[in-house]
Amino acid sequence: NILSGEAVQNGSAGLMLVLSDRQKLRIATEPRAAARNRLQVAIRPEHIALYAATEQPGGENILRGRIVQRDFLGAHIEYIVEVGDAQLRVMGTKQISGPEVLVELPVQRCMPFWQDK
Repeated sequence: NILSGEAVQNGSAGLMLVLSDRQKLRIATEPRAAARNRLQVAIRPEHIALYAATEQPGGENILRGRIVQRDFLGAHIEYIVEVGDAQLRVMGTKQISGPEVLVELPVQRCMPFWQDK
């Protein structure tokens, strides 16, 4: 899973990734290479938490998304969720019924790197 967007310094909050739909993702550490104005963040499917749009998760990096596909795979469910202009694969055991969801990308699980172009 990779999200791309504009890199923005946000004072004490540090580096932020601003997605195409203007949602923001906080980044815990800046990539080591020379800074650029475009940033990508990678995250594994099992590190993403999915919530119904009516829930109120307490974590950081809560983004609005929309389920476009769900596959029941025995012990877990695999979702494809649109967030901004990206599609994220999310694996979990919780069934979410509605298409509108909240997606949590834990700050410590987000791996940032500079985008070349």
